[in-house]
Amino acid sequence: MKCDESTGYPANWKELSLKIRERENNCCKFCGVKNHSFIRRKPKGEFVYVSDAEVKSIYSFREATQKPLHEVLKMLCVTKIILTVAHLDRQLVDHSENNLAALCQRCHLLHDKRTPEWIEQKKLERSIVKIHWGD
Repeated sequence: MKCDESTGYPANWKELSLKIRERENNCCKFCGVKNHSFIRRKPKGEFVYVSDAEVKSIYSFREATQKPLHEVLKMLCVTKIILTVAHLDRQLVDHSENNLAALCQRCHLLHDKRTPEWIEQKKLERSIVKIHWGD
């Protein structure tokens, strides 16, 4: 699969990403939260959906205050779910469907959390930069 050299993603990434999200019924593969929903997270990652009435109130408040939606959501401790597609092997090389999963922001961040391999790679990159700059 040919990839765009500037991003590392295939030219058909938008279509592939949509296909993966649809395969998962527009829900996070790990926690099950629905795409484009509004939720409140509990301490251990569980969540509760915000009611339609409260979502309506959020938008009314945003209109009245002219604040950006992300600021209003932060004030109310509410998250809008946007599913993204993650590489299960954490490498941007294998774009096969069995290596891709639709994940919410929280699950994607936890999945991509710094692994020992990632930390070692960053240390190596920093040492190369230091050698290059003569530090």
